[in-house]
Amino acid sequence: MPDRVGLPWLSAGFLATTLAIVAAFFLPQAPTVSGLYVRTRIQAVYRGWQHKGGLPDSAKPFSSDGTLPGGKSLQTEKLDGEKALQILDKRYEILDKLNDPYLSYIARNTGIEPEYRNTLLLAAAANETFGAVFSAVIKIIFVITAAAVLAMFFLMITSAWGGTRRVFLKKQRQKKEDKGARRKEAAKKLKERPAASRFRQFADPFAAAARRDGDALVRYMWEAMLAWCYDYGSPCPADKTPFEFVKSKPDALDGFEEHALYIARLFTFSEYSGEKVGDEEIPSLKKFWTSLCALTRISDK
Repeated sequence: MPDRVGLPWLSAGFLATTLAIVAAFFLPQAPTVSGLYVRTRIQAVYRGWQHKGGLPDSAKPFSSDGTLPGGKSLQTEKLDGEKALQILDKRYEILDKLNDPYLSYIARNTGIEPEYRNTLLLAAAANETFGAVFSAVIKIIFVITAAAVLAMFFLMITSAWGGTRRVFLKKQRQKKEDKGARRKEAAKKLKERPAASRFRQFADPFAAAARRDGDALVRYMWEAMLAWCYDYGSPCPADKTPFEFVKSKPDALDGFEEHALYIARLFTFSEYSGEKVGDEEIPSLKKFWTSLCALTRISDK
């Protein structure tokens, strides 16, 4: 016989045989004739004793409606190990009160009593096991559900954060691209209309032979930067102060904010403080002029 047929055949036969043996051990068996005879004799002897002044009828462990003492029903009570032992004790209690060990032994070990006892204890153990397993499964399901909910919230937050970050970066890139496009467009217009360029009218103030004082240089630098902003398409409104104009971040000053803030602060000091700009600011003003000329050359490219 091929292995693919023989091995499943042997496995199925072994499993069926094992199940039959287990079932034969636990399931109730039909009482034998000798067992029925012994139990009948026990009942006859007990009835004789009861009739002659034995146990009263009130000593019966079960009432006619199938309830336990105290009004508890066997059908509504949960069957567990403790309840099974209580049922067995009640079942043989009336015979144990006769104080006859042999009679109690016969009652417990003849007929279907062993199978009944095994089945009752097995059912109680199965109920307890099922209850423990069911409780554990419920807890596991709760833990898995809680973990799934937390994972879902984490994924939602991560996805939302990632989407917001991508949108923000996209807007930033788009803003830079728009600024670059506007700058190139402004530079193109300046090349096409050089006469309209105001910044081209400002020469290098440090190349002249005549020396200028600090206030004149600051005013010259400020006006040159405003001319550049006007040519680029970001003129300074008349109602804005130097600080307000620089902090509004016009497109013309993109990447030049630090230098623009420096000249705005110095110009405000020169115009409104009533004090003179000292010669120590000349190197910084030269650096500002060099940076401004570099900014215009980058835009021309």
